[in-house]
Amino acid sequence: MPVPKQKATLEAILSVRRAARAIDDIVDSACSSLGITGSQYNILRILSRAPAEGLSRSQIVAQLIEQHVDVTRAIDGLVAAGYVEREHATHDRRVVLHRITPAGRAAIEQLDPFLLRALELMGRSFTVSELETLATLCKRFLDAAAEADKLRATEQ
Repeated sequence: MPVPKQKATLEAILSVRRAARAIDDIVDSACSSLGITGSQYNILRILSRAPAEGLSRSQIVAQLIEQHVDVTRAIDGLVAAGYVEREHATHDRRVVLHRITPAGRAAIEQLDPFLLRALELMGRSFTVSELETLATLCKRFLDAAAEADKLRATEQ
């Protein structure tokens, strides 16, 4: 049987995961009207801030929230929908660069009002201080998870 701190840690982790899943569901639901996923929306947001020449797949991956996403497949879907274009880099034909299209920017503009409203509703139950504390605590969990991962790697 877990000791009280282990039990509290597990409950906190499960609560964070449930909250993240609920947020993902809201984003996925909004994005489904355009035939894309929340992960694809995230890729569009990344590309909307990219330099004019675009970003490589690895540059996109480095900025993703969810690292387990099949980025190639997600980008393929965005290309097929006309939201992203790709071309080989002039400096190195092995590098493929991705850019958001006007249709991709229009998709973001269509989704943003709903997502901003959802964000407003989710934040309404908290003070700014509470939200800042939550962000700080989540960052501490991330740091602790990284330490645990390092420990696991050294024990193998």
